[in-house]
Order: sequence, then C-alpha cells, then structure tokens
Amino acid sequence: MFAIRMGIPEMEEFWGNLLEKKKSDSLNSEQEDLFKKFGKAIKLLADNPKHSGLRTHEIEELSRKYKIKIWQSYL
Repeated sequence: MFAIRMGIPEMEEFWGNLLEKKKSDSLNSEQEDLFKKFGKAIKLLADNPKHSGLRTHEIEELSRKYKIKIWQSYL
C-alpha cells in the first residue's frame, strides 16, 4: 500500500473537515457525494497509483530528485 500525502495544506484541511462532518452525520447530499468520490479515489490511489480509474501520473523530475516515486492525481 502507498502512503498518501495531500499536496497542499488546503486539501488536507478540506478532507479533514469532510471526515469530521461524516463522523457527526452532518454532511449535506452534495458533501456526501463528494466524500464518497474522494474516499474512493484515495483508496484506489493507495492500492494502485496506476489504476485506470484515476487521472494519475508520475512526476518524473521529482521522483528523480527525491529518489521515491512522486505521483500527481486529481478528481
């Protein structure tokens, strides 16, 4: 399994807010849909960054620089 790191602090905060709302059962229908899609994408990314359902690609320059594979994905 791969470690997932949010590329920008705002995304980590956004996901954390969604998680808190989910735990307190206060998501509206739009947030619930986004929570499901975001959660699915994170799981797929952690299991297989090259999954065909993801828009994922390696950032080769950063992979060479840090000597670990660096991937970029988006929803």
